[in-house]
Amino acid sequence: MIRAIKGLTLSTAALAFAAGTPALAGVPADCSDLKPDTVSHGTRQAITPEKLLRLRDVGLPAAAAVSRPGAITVSPDGKFVAFQIRRVDRTASAYCLGMFVTALNGAHRLIAVDRGGELIRMTIERTGITRFPTGVPQLITPHWSPDSRWIAYLKRIDGVTQIWRAQADGQGAEQLSSSLDDIEDLTWSPDGTTIIFASRPDYRKIQQQIDQEGEAGFHYDARFVPKAGSRPFPYASIDRVYLAIDVTSRIARPATREEINLLQMQNGRAKPVGANLFAHGPDGARAWTAIRPSSGYMPQFDLHVALASGEQFSCRFDTCEGILGLWWPVGGTSLLFLRREGWGNSQLGLYRWKPGPSRRPVRLFATEDMLASCELVGERLLCLHEASNQPSRLVFAGLDGHLEPVVDLNPEFRALTFGPTRRLKWRNAFGVETFGDLVLPPDYDGKRRLPLIIVQYDSRGFLRGGTGDEYPIQPLAARGFAVLSFERPRFTGFGRPAKDGDELFRHNLEGWSDLRSVLSSLETITDQLVTQGIADPARVGIAGLSDGTRNIQYALVNSDRFAAASVSSSFEEPGTFLPLAGPAGANSYVASGYPRMEDMAPDFWNCYSLVRNAARLRTPVLMQLSDDEYLGALEPFAALQDKGIPSTLYVFPGEHHVKWQPRHRLAVYYRNIAWFEHWLMPDHPSSLAVKWLPGDVAQSTVLSRAMGDVAAPAQCRAQASASTSASKRR
Repeated sequence: MIRAIKGLTLSTAALAFAAGTPALAGVPADCSDLKPDTVSHGTRQAITPEKLLRLRDVGLPAAAAVSRPGAITVSPDGKFVAFQIRRVDRTASAYCLGMFVTALNGAHRLIAVDRGGELIRMTIERTGITRFPTGVPQLITPHWSPDSRWIAYLKRIDGVTQIWRAQADGQGAEQLSSSLDDIEDLTWSPDGTTIIFASRPDYRKIQQQIDQEGEAGFHYDARFVPKAGSRPFPYASIDRVYLAIDVTSRIARPATREEINLLQMQNGRAKPVGANLFAHGPDGARAWTAIRPSSGYMPQFDLHVALASGEQFSCRFDTCEGILGLWWPVGGTSLLFLRREGWGNSQLGLYRWKPGPSRRPVRLFATEDMLASCELVGERLLCLHEASNQPSRLVFAGLDGHLEPVVDLNPEFRALTFGPTRRLKWRNAFGVETFGDLVLPPDYDGKRRLPLIIVQYDSRGFLRGGTGDEYPIQPLAARGFAVLSFERPRFTGFGRPAKDGDELFRHNLEGWSDLRSVLSSLETITDQLVTQGIADPARVGIAGLSDGTRNIQYALVNSDRFAAASVSSSFEEPGTFLPLAGPAGANSYVASGYPRMEDMAPDFWNCYSLVRNAARLRTPVLMQLSDDEYLGALEPFAALQDKGIPSTLYVFPGEHHVKWQPRHRLAVYYRNIAWFEHWLMPDHPSSLAVKWLPGDVAQSTVLSRAMGDVAAPAQCRAQASASTSASKRR
């Protein structure tokens, strides 16, 4: 179970708030370089945190992008593609946003059809709470008009998300809607005269009711998440309201049932009942994936095809599992699909399947690179592409795997120097496949051991900053570190049937099987890098957000391998974990296997709690947390302080688990570099320490690596080993 967390900053002796607002007042954003230049300039340079921060992005972060289409869309006539580019302006601490179009033949000239707007951030449903905030950018999908002349999209101005449309040739853009409520989704009518859209007006009304409730005091109930604030959240499902707006008159009216169906269907065509992925062939053929009956909470999907002739087939081969995308080539009788495969699902494979009773799909190519948001154009896929040292770009992927660049979103990166990178694959002590990417300093000669930093917990696409993008992998390597970008292994709970997420997580917690499996993967690869003469065993650091913080918490209690740690989320401790989650959150955690508050549960917490093991710990810990999560770190922070363990906590205002404000992101980058340089490179004092670390930490010295005198509970590792082995045998 991967959880979110937020931020604040405490020094060893004091608690200090990081200053900041969503944007610097009075400082206009400079967006003159939002559009990528066609060529790179200058001599080779080292990559810096500033350069990494200013990457141009399209769509979602790499970890989510593979399974979420919609970042790029091809016009109905197949001649153009549209997408939104975003880029940070560091000086104003703001985002530059623009909608762009390029032709798919010829020189691929990039046309800006609209610019401006505010960053729209994703919200989630959480334990009954509606629109719980996050720091993750929302996917903005361009919607083409049926005649390929216009693009409609969501754009946020003055705090409200509206519908805008732009001419595809760049001749102008205009706001269509004037809604009081955020618009969430839209689609065109088949004749192009109307746009159907959805919003939730009752959300605004509920917020007004909460305002009124506050006059007599808020009743503390399931609407509260105390660590995220002292105001209740809107609770329970809020229905969508569907309207249709005439694009000429801009008059909105209630949508008809047929129009609502258009918005609820993919590509204007009805999906089969229970379909997940769906593709409609030009001759009327259909292909879809659907949940395999009795496959449990984490379902497996079967691939089904219905041909125009009326014949229906299902693919029963292993190569039809893990599918991420489906396409019917024009005039073709075979289906194309993209799936996860290979060691630990580290690869993507493109397959062709000619439906038939016993015809096996044929793999066309496989890659360790990331291909996301793919659309079929002729006989090629148009995709966003990333590789370990290649940031996002738009490419054509041929059926033979050949990549043809269409738009390089970050041509400046061609002039940057990257260290050598290689994909590593290994099994942990329980036989679980794990992978990661090792990045070495550009000038590394292989003749000396390096300090090693392990960055968690996703290693797909461009190696940027780990999950949450807080640990700048390439700049760390440029400053002399070996950096392992670590892909967390599959949950051990997947090896057992589970009827819901609670049961799955109970399986993970049983005997600490999942955290023990992760720790084994971390220790195994660390030992291998030490044996190879690359890593210095006395100088190994570890970093992570969310699930990565949970892994670090368990590792600090049950391993002595790590000389420094940095976390981006709060810890889970017996005194504060459940109360700060609120009543609904606490009930959810208990259902998933955590002890109730009245149960002291020594067998549970003694294997996991930093507070209960503080006398044994020696690892310095940096905590950089969002302000709606930092309260969960105060209990372990105080315990570490009491035992003299160097620990520093910074709190970032207006952040939500994943930090999004540019000033904060840059500060987090630099402080992480300073922290690991201070503790892992003691012979070379960090030039960044004075600015980015509290004085008492900057003047402190390296601790003894030995654990304290209090022994670790013997059953913590033994139970985990037995449970994980049993899970593997099932």
